[in-house]
Amino acid sequence: MFVYHAIDPNDGLFCHNISINNGRITAVAFARFIRPEWDGMRSPYEVFTHEKEKEDIFEKIRKSEFENCPPRLGSIYTFPDNETAVCANKRWWNGRRVILEASVVHANRIGQFDSRYLDATRENWEASARAYWSGKFSEQPFLEVLIEGVIQLSGWEPYGRLFGGIGASR
Repeated sequence: MFVYHAIDPNDGLFCHNISINNGRITAVAFARFIRPEWDGMRSPYEVFTHEKEKEDIFEKIRKSEFENCPPRLGSIYTFPDNETAVCANKRWWNGRRVILEASVVHANRIGQFDSRYLDATRENWEASARAYWSGKFSEQPFLEVLIEGVIQLSGWEPYGRLFGGIGASR
């Protein structure tokens, strides 16, 4: 399965990690699944989101009613096609990210969901979470693919670099 992932070429830690891992990304949620003692490990989105209250409600609904779905927090966010990834890059990151094709190496859990439900007002978060996790699409869906697993980026080499300015030499 091929998906598209938006990377931040200015994120030194991310670029270091993709260099070390030869373009592979492991979801934090997957690392926590296979190593329960790593429960305190958090993804950058989990740490820096301004939407924590909403994400907590979405996660509460997922855990209680849709536990076969991958969690939003700690999964790898990808897109089903390049066009959607390009639109997301403009909408969410002001075009600052680079879109790379990726193949799914392993997926403990994977799902395609309509991110439009995340735009709901506070009083509709629970109903929107149920619609999101059920896989229901809105009238104008904006799809994202959540992966609790591992992906392999294609074309990662120009962005993979080790700390200290050493470029990827693989």
